[in-house]
Amino acid sequence: MRNLKKKVDEVKIKKPIDEKDPAYRAFLAWLTFPSWLLLLFNQPIGLVLLYAALGSLFLLLLAITLLFLLNSKEVRPEFRNRLWNNAALIMVIIIFLTLGVAKFI
Repeated sequence: MRNLKKKVDEVKIKKPIDEKDPAYRAFLAWLTFPSWLLLLFNQPIGLVLLYAALGSLFLLLLAITLLFLLNSKEVRPEFRNRLWNNAALIMVIIIFLTLGVAKFI
């Protein structure tokens, strides 16, 4: 999230991410507490299903992010996505969205 923020006074501040960063701590909490809650309620199957669902959501968001980032003007032309890369990422997004919508309907 910090990398998506706007430039401050037209100067990019390059500060390394450390363990005191709020985004880092929020991510650690996100990894820790859902599993504890499901184990407290004695639901190990729910824990497996939750992590499978979150994993599939992560792959969808990863495909969207790669499509967005690797086509931006900030990336040098030799490292940008080619047509077949974009087609594969769009196909992955369409499949995940189709399966997600079909599952909830």
